[in-house]
Amino acid sequence: MQNEKKPAVLVIDDDTLILESMILTMAARYTVSTAESSDSAMEKIKVQAFDAILLDVKMPESNGVEHLKKIKEAVKEVPVIMFSGVSDIAQVIDCIKSGAFSYVVKGRDLKELYEAIDIAIMSSKPEPKKNTQNTSKSENATCIIGKSSQATMAFEVARDIAPARDISILITGETGVGKEVLSRYIHEHSGSKNSPFIAINCGAIPESLIESELFGHEAGAFTDAHQKRIGKFEAANGGTIFLDEISTMPIHLQVKLLRVLQEKKIERIGSCKSIPIDVRLIAATNTNIETEISEGKFRQDLYYRIRGIEIQLPALRDRSEDFELFLTNFVTYHTNKYQLPTKKISKSLINLLKMAPWKGNIRELYQFAEVLVFLLKKETEITIQNFPKQCLTRLLMDYSMLKKNDISVQKAIMRRTIDAFQGNITATAQFFNVDRSTIYRLLGDEIPADSP
Repeated sequence: MQNEKKPAVLVIDDDTLILESMILTMAARYTVSTAESSDSAMEKIKVQAFDAILLDVKMPESNGVEHLKKIKEAVKEVPVIMFSGVSDIAQVIDCIKSGAFSYVVKGRDLKELYEAIDIAIMSSKPEPKKNTQNTSKSENATCIIGKSSQATMAFEVARDIAPARDISILITGETGVGKEVLSRYIHEHSGSKNSPFIAINCGAIPESLIESELFGHEAGAFTDAHQKRIGKFEAANGGTIFLDEISTMPIHLQVKLLRVLQEKKIERIGSCKSIPIDVRLIAATNTNIETEISEGKFRQDLYYRIRGIEIQLPALRDRSEDFELFLTNFVTYHTNKYQLPTKKISKSLINLLKMAPWKGNIRELYQFAEVLVFLLKKETEITIQNFPKQCLTRLLMDYSMLKKNDISVQKAIMRRTIDAFQGNITATAQFFNVDRSTIYRLLGDEIPADSP
């Protein structure tokens, strides 16, 4: 355990004393970097990968929401935790609605800060891939077809087309809907299921490295190329290569990819030798490629080449009949993984969670279930009454949505939210976009008269 790499955390605050304090108190648990301004933070984000970011709500050159948006544009997968004084709670709520993972209050117990960071990192990390090049059946817990007509049709088309290895497939859909899961499903139902399956996120690889990643290089091909490297296409020979976020691929590489797909040959960087390959391509995108083409960002000829058949996966909000199936399966999966007591989820909580936005779709729900199981280790039933306050910001619903539930559910979730905001009725009202009087009408004498 001592050799485990510590998570990298960037702390952004204009107060140098706070930054120095953070370094001293967090160094044993995290690798801490600091920035005193938005510009300094953005420079560090460009050159270093972080597991989590702590952002002060009040920065001299911009407010928290503006800075948060810049950060999420640059590193959308990295969780951002806001930290501020209690007086800033209204702005913190705005930040959460703008993409912040959670918030912590300055000066509170370090345990609360560490818990917020650890939960954010756990929730945002991708599920570990077991034997990416292994062709045995995937153990991915998210491989659930469900009952919704759109998802069922997508998997039926995938299964029908799977044996036709010469037909390229383009999978479309929002982030987190299960595009890689579907690509593995296709591979496992094809004639090459015992050959390699290699997945690559084109958007996660720096532009300067992606050509080498895909096609390999010879020793001495460029600075730091000290030895020969086999590219992903060559490694996937005989099997399937999955190119996620293909729309982010640089134009000059799109030309080379098109040639590889047409000629079924690759050339490593620094070599003139052509190497024959037999690879089934499955590509995926969460953008509208036709719009990218009209803007000159994607080649039309490559689009037609990778779009032998297009399969669109629906968002989680469009398959509400599958929500309970996904949630209960994920809770069971994580319960078994951590060897914890079997857990049942109350129907009222499932119905409430179903109303949440889930902008990260199935992937977000999967990670949320892991946090839920982890925080309620000893519980055998997960209900609204014991729902962790750290997870309340995931709901992000207004009161009109909450009112669709039974009055007992409304009261229970309102109590948990007030508790999460340390008894602050004004902050709770802002969270639900209602007046304080609405909460008083709902809970009546349960609320102390002197509540803030």
